[in-house]
Amino acid sequence: MSDDSSLFKNFGSIFNPGDSIFIEGEKGDMMYIIQSGKVKIVRKFGEKEYVLSILEKGNFFGEMAIVMKDKRTASAIAVTKVEVLGFDRDGFESMIKKNSKIALNIIDKLCRRLWSANQQVRLLVRKNKSALVAMNLIHMFKGINSDKTELPYDKILADMSENLELPLELVESLFDSLQKDGIINIKGNTLLLLDAGKLTELAEHAVCT
Repeated sequence: MSDDSSLFKNFGSIFNPGDSIFIEGEKGDMMYIIQSGKVKIVRKFGEKEYVLSILEKGNFFGEMAIVMKDKRTASAIAVTKVEVLGFDRDGFESMIKKNSKIALNIIDKLCRRLWSANQQVRLLVRKNKSALVAMNLIHMFKGINSDKTELPYDKILADMSENLELPLELVESLFDSLQKDGIINIKGNTLLLLDAGKLTELAEHAVCT
């Protein structure tokens, strides 16, 4: 039996067109490597759904679930009939120990993905700083779908400045604008979400630009 067939026997799954592999907001503990077919990664902003990427054979997704064990930040939907290998953290570690070629391929793709994401962030910063800040606030509020409506202001301010490579004073002024628009309120060291709908509308400009 070949290595590929042995892997699929132990870790493989098949999804039909339109099937959800995982859904945004749910708890994740698996990553996937596509063996055949196409998968779209989508994310919702308000009532609208945006396709972030279309992935094909050799691509992987959902890897942050086995690194951070956090909720899914997007959904993965089968576009065609899809065959995937699914690994939890232990299964993934076992697989890469036995196959260094796969491990190096994943590391290479991760580095390229991080580089691409950084370039996109730089482009978005130049286009619409307010929308990008709003989009990141939504992520920090866990997609607006949880009960969390308060964040520690000093930490969010510092993290936003570092992550987006923006001066602290600029991020602070953008938060002030959001406060004047009635979207957030800053009191002491608490950043309070007042209007999730308006914040989502503003963030959509970052996705569409």
